[in-house]
Amino acid sequence: MIAVEKQPHSFADSQGRVWPIRITVKSVRDVKLQKGIDLRELVNDECKPFLTLISDAVALAETLYIVCGAEAHGISEDEFCDLFHGDVSENAANAFGAAFVDFFPNPQLRKSITDLLGLVRELRDEIVEAASTKVTEAIKLTDKASIVKSIEQQASSESIPTQDRCENCSGCSTPGSKCTVKR
Repeated sequence: MIAVEKQPHSFADSQGRVWPIRITVKSVRDVKLQKGIDLRELVNDECKPFLTLISDAVALAETLYIVCGAEAHGISEDEFCDLFHGDVSENAANAFGAAFVDFFPNPQLRKSITDLLGLVRELRDEIVEAASTKVTEAIKLTDKASIVKSIEQQASSESIPTQDRCENCSGCSTPGSKCTVKR
């Protein structure tokens, strides 16, 4: 019986180049040797190491540089990392997660890891939603009138020529001898 190899998971970089992700024993070894990250340990402690890795865009890009074999394509690690911004990191993290699950040989273990990673994604989504809500609330609480007044004052003081400014307070155009502002 001939084994049919599953298509690798992949992501597109910011230039549209598609990078297949296939985690193998060699790539696990290489990541550990070059980056000190043992991919087999990512499922420990309720997948916290996995969440840490996929939440750190730099560590994820550096890991994927090795796993994707970008060096063999004549791309330096810095060039590869420059291809990660915006949705690229999110898509790469999702593809990495799927490839990570496929690395494990036991179907029952793969299912358990898939379920655990699903919970991790839900938690991450909740954290992002909570942060987004806090930012939105902070924007609503901002006193827009004071911001406008501050901008108007800044524009007004910048429009007064320096030579006409008061020597006492540097803010009004009253000659220094008639200004009532004390330093």
